[in-house]
Amino acid sequence: MTPVKADRQADFESFIGEVIDPAVQRVRPQLGPLWRVLRPAGPSEGAATYALLFYGDATLDDWDLGARLEPGVTHPSPRAPRRAGAGAAQVRR
Repeated sequence: MTPVKADRQADFESFIGEVIDPAVQRVRPQLGPLWRVLRPAGPSEGAATYALLFYGDATLDDWDLGARLEPGVTHPSPRAPRRAGAGAAQVRR
C-alpha cells in the first residue's frame, strides 16, 4: 500500500507511467505483465492509497526494484535523483 497526498496524485501517476513502467520494460521485460497498480476511487483524509500488486512466479529478489531499475531509468535533468524509489511504478489498468 502506498499513501500519496491528495494533491500529489497526478505526480505519482506520472512518475509511475513515465519512469518506472518504462524502466521495468527495458530492464526486466519479463516482469511487465506481473504487476498492476490499483488506483483509489478518491482521497480519504487528505491522502489516496494506491495498491501495487506483484504476482506470478517472480521472487522478492526479482522485485528488488532499486538496484535493478537504475540502469533503465532515464531522468530529464541532471539534478534528478539517480535512483527510483521503491514505492513507484506506471498506473496500469
